[in-house]
Amino acid sequence: MDAMILGTDSRAFVVVESELDALMLHHQAGDLAGAVSVMTASVKKIESSVLSVLSSALCVLVSLDFDQAGAKGWPRWSASLPRAKRWPVPVGGDPGEAYV
Repeated sequence: MDAMILGTDSRAFVVVESELDALMLHHQAGDLAGAVSVMTASVKKIESSVLSVLSSALCVLVSLDFDQAGAKGWPRWSASLPRAKRWPVPVGGDPGEAYV
């Protein structure tokens, strides 16, 4: 499945699992950061289209769901993107729950 990338010209991005979370983030903070939905925390390989956009970003906040799968998915992002930072939500399980 292809990832959804919103704000491709942004210099900072937030990576989330759900397309709804990406849409909400883009609506709320699209002037500050782009949003990328990858559909699952357990991606085997990060798509080249995603890496090409994110590799030029100044900062990539990886906000996968705050669960065991999200924690297990983090190492792929840190290995592929040196500027990536794990950025779990402060409350709830994902950005949509934190927003409510």
